[in-house]
Amino acid sequence: MSPLSQPMQFGSLPLEVLQTILRLVPRDSLAPASLVCKTWRSITLPILYESLGFPRQVGSNERQTEFFRRIIDESENEDEKGCTFRLSSCVKRLRVESTMDEQELEFFSSGVVELKNLEHIGWAVSGLQEVEWYPTLVLLCQELPKLRSLSLTMAQNDIPLGDSDECVAFTNLRELSITFDGLTSFEDPDDELPHTIVQLIRGARNIESLYLKFEEDDEFGAAPWGSIDLFSELASDHFPNLRTLHICSQHLVPIDNYSGPEFRRFLQNHSQLEKIHLLTGGYDNRAKLLNPPPLMVTPTDMEEMMPSIRHFAGPGLLVGALLKSKLAKRIESLEFHEPAAVELGLLCDLIPELDSSNLPLSRLKGLVIFTSGVEEVSEWEIMLNALSKLPTRVPVLRELLLCPSEKPSPEALVCISFDSPSVFVDGAFCRMGYYIS
Repeated sequence: MSPLSQPMQFGSLPLEVLQTILRLVPRDSLAPASLVCKTWRSITLPILYESLGFPRQVGSNERQTEFFRRIIDESENEDEKGCTFRLSSCVKRLRVESTMDEQELEFFSSGVVELKNLEHIGWAVSGLQEVEWYPTLVLLCQELPKLRSLSLTMAQNDIPLGDSDECVAFTNLRELSITFDGLTSFEDPDDELPHTIVQLIRGARNIESLYLKFEEDDEFGAAPWGSIDLFSELASDHFPNLRTLHICSQHLVPIDNYSGPEFRRFLQNHSQLEKIHLLTGGYDNRAKLLNPPPLMVTPTDMEEMMPSIRHFAGPGLLVGALLKSKLAKRIESLEFHEPAAVELGLLCDLIPELDSSNLPLSRLKGLVIFTSGVEEVSEWEIMLNALSKLPTRVPVLRELLLCPSEKPSPEALVCISFDSPSVFVDGAFCRMGYYIS
């Protein structure tokens, strides 16, 4: 049987299709004890409840309380009713942004610990005012056997440890993501980097993926400490399984110029890194750098810092150095993110590199281009000029995504059509799209 003639797996059906099918089944045929009802429950509920979220909005707390009350009741009455199907077993990913007091937090934790198949928790703890949330997090990491991924949105303050003297090492985690929301929380950030935050990251020593984002408040600016301070503490640490690093912070991109040698040392300590995203869209994303030193990152720098790289994202300063290095021939995925600070490298600065006859991109399968509109020339004109340099150098390109800040002109749409020989290699299949940021 060819791949095209194979039947679609039920789990791959869109939720809208499932809802349409369910509406077509007569209600009389869906009596609570009917075989049809039980069958549909066992099929649809694992799909519908696989990912669950409670955003910070009106009514979310009531829905959250109602759901976890159902989970707790289900657990307490399981033996009495002899149930073979449990709603709690369906949830694999949970995102919580709602505010809670101490009593609500206790009820929340008693419900979450029943989600024994939970693999990921995303929790915005910065919205919990004067609530000791960390002991609850420790409980969840200890009681949930399949939990491997944790995403926190937190203030840049000391972690409320409760009765603990220090942070517990979350050695079960494979993915750790922390978004520091700057000055947007209830309390002012600490003047210096809290040691508890360093402990939290350091204790997750078995992680394969680390994501750190430093946000700032549009009105009040950035917190007193940020990415430079954090990596000054982590410079000598080693996470043996780390393969993916994603950082949103403008200060780290010039590598040594602002951050000093600590961030470079952290990268060199993790020569096994295969996927690195160094983006400028987070902390201190200003149009101009204050007192900028001469910015210089060489191809040799890239080779020494990331010898195992296969997927890279960053501004022109780093992408240009990567394309000139010996690593270019092994890159499979490349994302260019045009920074607001022109000193960090614009797309037009990369065009001479793309036009080089020595540019080896024989393994490149995916290319993404984000532009910021900081140049006077049309973003589409610059992008199309860059793409025109690539056809003979990307023989296995399969996906191209263009993300400008402006809509394309009719002429640009014609130029990026699949029939355009100036953009695509003859005979190569490429899935292309564009997104207006």
